[in-house]
Amino acid sequence: MSGPVWRIEDPEPQPTPPGVVQGSWVSLHYLRSELRRRWRLVAATATAGLLLALVAMFALPQSATASATVLLQHDPASDPLTAIQTDESLLATRTVSENAVDALGLPMSPDAFQGTFTASQASTEVLVIDLKAPTNAEAVRRLTALCAAFLDFRNGTLQERADKIVSSDKSQMEILQNQVDGLTQESQAALSEGQGELAQSYIGQIAQRQDQIATLQQESQTTALTADSLAAASHVVDPAAPLPPGGKKRIALGVMSGLILGGGLGIGLVFVHALISNSLRRREDVATALGRPVSFSTGAVSGVVPWRRRKRARNLEVLATGLISGLPDERSGTERLGVLGVGDLRSAARVVVAAARELESEGDQVFLVDLTEQGWLARRHGDLAVYRPEERAHLTDGPLALASSADTGVPREHPLRADWQAADVVLVLGEVELGVGTGHLSTWADRAVVVVGAGKATAELLRSISRMLTRNGPKLEFGMLVGADATDESLGVPRRVAADEQQLRVRG
Repeated sequence: MSGPVWRIEDPEPQPTPPGVVQGSWVSLHYLRSELRRRWRLVAATATAGLLLALVAMFALPQSATASATVLLQHDPASDPLTAIQTDESLLATRTVSENAVDALGLPMSPDAFQGTFTASQASTEVLVIDLKAPTNAEAVRRLTALCAAFLDFRNGTLQERADKIVSSDKSQMEILQNQVDGLTQESQAALSEGQGELAQSYIGQIAQRQDQIATLQQESQTTALTADSLAAASHVVDPAAPLPPGGKKRIALGVMSGLILGGGLGIGLVFVHALISNSLRRREDVATALGRPVSFSTGAVSGVVPWRRRKRARNLEVLATGLISGLPDERSGTERLGVLGVGDLRSAARVVVAAARELESEGDQVFLVDLTEQGWLARRHGDLAVYRPEERAHLTDGPLALASSADTGVPREHPLRADWQAADVVLVLGEVELGVGTGHLSTWADRAVVVVGAGKATAELLRSISRMLTRNGPKLEFGMLVGADATDESLGVPRRVAADEQQLRVRG
C-alpha cells in the first residue's frame, strides 16, 4: 500500500523591490532601443556641435603658423639619433625661450612662449620648427628670433664643451711635460754616473710621454676645429615663412570634431537617462502595474516624419478600434466611456477623436466631453460635438452624480444640449491628478479605459491610478499603450496572471 503523494509547489518568487520593474534590466539591446527612440536628441546635439565648430572656425580669431627648417651638423663619432634628440631637447630648454623672448621684447613668460612652438625630426640632421602667433608677420618674426636663439645656444654649448675638453687636455699635457722634464734630469744624472742602462730607460719613458703630449695636442686641435666646423655648418635651411591655412582639410576636421563631440554628448545624455529612468515601456510591466491587461498597444500616433504617416494612421486605427471594444456590444440607451490619458494626452485625444469618427461612420451619434485642464480634445475635434466646461473642467460633475441627470452634464442653455441628449455614445477624456482622484470622472462614465504613453509613467503612478479607480470608479476595463517599442515582445497580461496560467498548464 502506497502512502500519500506529497506535491511540493515551487516557491513564490521574491518580490520586486519598490521602484524597480521586474525584467527591466539594462542591456545593450535596451540602450540601442533607447537610442532609436531618442534619435532626435542625438541629432540636435550633433547639429549644435557642428554649428559651434563652424562658429569657432570662422567667427573666432584664428592664429597663424610659421615654419622653418634647420640643418644641424653633428660630430661623426656620435650616434646620429641621439644627437638629433639632444638638439630637440636643447630647443625645448627654458634658456632658449627666455633668450628669444628677451630679443623680441614680448610681454609673455618663457614658459608661455614654449607652448607656441613645436619641433619635429625630418631626418637625423634636419629639424622642422612650427610656431603659432596672432598674425603671419608676427609668427615669422618670432620664429626667426627663436631659430637664432637656438643656434646661438647650441653653438655656445658645443664651444663650451670643446673648451672644456681643450682645457682638460692642456692640464694633462702640463702634467706630462713636467714628467718629461723630471725624467730628463734623471737621465742626465744617470749618464754622468755611468749608468747607461738606467739612462736608456729614462729616455724611453720620456719618448712615451712626448708621444702622449703630441696626441693630446692633436686631439685639442681636432676638438676646436670640429666645434667651429659644426657651428659654421649648422644653419637655417628654410627661413621662417607662414604656412597656408588648412582650407578644406581644416574645415573637414572642424566639422567632424563638432559632430563627434555633439553626437557623443547626445548619446551620453540618452544613456544616462536610460540608466536612471524608472518609466515603463513594456506591455507586461504596464499591465502588471495597472492590474488589468493591456489589450491594445501600438507605436506612435503622432509625429513629423512624413514617411511614417501610413504607419501612424494604422496605429491610430488600431487604438480607435480597441477603444470602441470597451463599449458593450448590445446598447440600451446612451453608453458612456471614460478615457483616462496618462503621460501622453495628445495621443489620447487623437485616439478619442478617431474612435468617435469610426462610431459615426457606423451610424452612431457621438458626443465628446473634454475634462482636461489644457483642453486637448477641444483642439482637434473638427466637426464633432465637444463639450468642455468653462470653469474647473477637470473637476466638473457629470450626469451620474447624485443630483438629477437632467440638471447635470451639459447645461440647459448650452448650444450643445440637444446633441448631448441625442447622443448614442459619450466619450469622456480625462487626465490624472493624484491629489484630486477619479471621483469626478465616475460622474460622467461608469467604465473607463486607460491610455498610457510608453516611457511616460512610472509603475507607482499606474498602481495609484488603478487603486483610485477601484475605490472611486469608474470601472477599469483594460489599458492601452501608445508609443510602444517594435522590439517589445511581452504580452499585455499582468505578471501574476501570466504566472498563474503557466502553473495551471504545468499542473494540467
